[in-house]
Amino acid sequence: MIGLGGQDRAMDEAKIKMSAARYSEATGVTSQYIVFDDDDACIPCNTKFCEEFKRLTGKKLLCKNIKKYYSEQAIRLGECYVYYCPIGFCHWIAPIIDQGKLKAALYGGPVLITDKQEYLFEELVNKNNIPLEQAHNLYVYLEDIEQIKPHRVTALADMLFLVAKNLSDSHYTGAIESRELVSEQQEELFESINRIKENLSISNIKYSTQKEQLLLKSIEDLNLEETKKLINEILVELFATGGEDTDILIARILELVVILSRGALAGGADYIEIFWLNGMCMKEIFQIDNIEDLYLWLTQFLEKFVDLIFKNKEIKYADIIHKACLYIKANYMNKITLEDTASIAKVTPNYLSKIFKESMGKSFTHYLNLVRIENSKKMLMGEDITLEEIALKSGFTDQSYFTKVFKKLTNVSPKKYRQAHIRHHNDLN
Repeated sequence: MIGLGGQDRAMDEAKIKMSAARYSEATGVTSQYIVFDDDDACIPCNTKFCEEFKRLTGKKLLCKNIKKYYSEQAIRLGECYVYYCPIGFCHWIAPIIDQGKLKAALYGGPVLITDKQEYLFEELVNKNNIPLEQAHNLYVYLEDIEQIKPHRVTALADMLFLVAKNLSDSHYTGAIESRELVSEQQEELFESINRIKENLSISNIKYSTQKEQLLLKSIEDLNLEETKKLINEILVELFATGGEDTDILIARILELVVILSRGALAGGADYIEIFWLNGMCMKEIFQIDNIEDLYLWLTQFLEKFVDLIFKNKEIKYADIIHKACLYIKANYMNKITLEDTASIAKVTPNYLSKIFKESMGKSFTHYLNLVRIENSKKMLMGEDITLEEIALKSGFTDQSYFTKVFKKLTNVSPKKYRQAHIRHHNDLN
C-alpha cells in the first residue's frame, strides 16, 4: 500500500515513477504519472504540438483537471479510462488509490488511433480561429504524434490498470465491484419507492408536477442556476407539507432522486456515475430517523448530484464531440442520423445537438453536409464518375439534393466546380 503524505511521500513517488518507467520500457509507449495533491496545477506539455497550440491560441490546457476528472471516471467504472482530450488526441489513465481516496494516476498518450489524414485538424484550426498561414508548424508537429491501432490502445490501457492497481490499497476493490451492482441498485431504488407508496398515505405531500418537468428541462439544458432554484423550491414544498413522518418524506425524496437521474441521463451524464449515486442514496437514506438529519443529508446529497451533472462539462464536451466527428468522417457515405451518432457518443440526441452547436459553431446537419461536400470535391476532380454516382457515394439520397447543398455551401454547382478544376488542370499542363 502506498501513502503519499508525510515522510514517506518521496519514497512512494519514486515507486510510482519507477512503475511508469518500467511500463514504458515494456510497451514502447510513454507513460507518466501525476499526484493530485500537488499545489502546481500545471503539467508540462510533452509534445511540440500542444506547446504550439498554446502559443497560437493563448489558451491554457487544463490537463491536470482533465486527468483528475477521467481518473474519477475510472474509479467508478473500475477500469483504465480511455478518452479524447480537447485537442483530439487519445489518452488512457489509471487511478492510484490511497486510503480509499484518489491520490495519483498513471497515464499514457497522447496518440492517434486513426490515420493522420483522418485527424480533425481543420476543425481544430477553425474552432480556435487559428489563421491557416500560422498553422503550418502545428501540422508538421502532428507527425510526432504516434499512431496506434485501437485494439492495442485497449491492451495498453488494461496493462496500465494492473500496474496502478498494484500501487493502490485494498479500498480500490470496492470501486471495481460497484460496477457490477449498478443495475441492481437502480432496480432496488424503484422497488423501494413502490413499497413505501403501498404502505403509506402520501397525498398530504404535493409539489407541482410542472416544476418536475421544468427541473428535467433545466438539467438537460445544463442551466445550473435554474436547476438549483427549482430544487430549492421543490424542497421547500416537500418539507413544508410533509409533517414529521420521515418515512413519507423519504418516499418523496426517492421520487425526486429518480427525476434527477432521468434528467441527468438526458443531459449527457454518465449512467454509471448516476447509478452509483443512486446506490449511495439507498445505502444512506434508510439510516436516517429524524427530520433534521434528513434535511441535512438531503442538502449535501443534492449538492453532490448537481456537481456531478454540471462539473467539468467542457471536458465532457471535448470527448463527446470528438467521438461524434470521428463517426461522421468514417461513415459520411452512409445514412447517418443524429440518433445514430448520439448512440455512438453515448448521449441523448437532444444533448448532442445542443453541445454540437455550442462547441463546433454549427449544427450537426451542417457539419455532416460539410464533410460530405468536402469528400465529393475529391471525386469531382476526375471525369470518370457521374454526378449521380458522386452524390450517392457522398451520402446524399439523390443528385438534385446533392447539387442544392453543394451550391449552398460553395456558391457554385458541382458541374461548374468540376469544369473549373479541369480548366485549371489543363492550364497547368
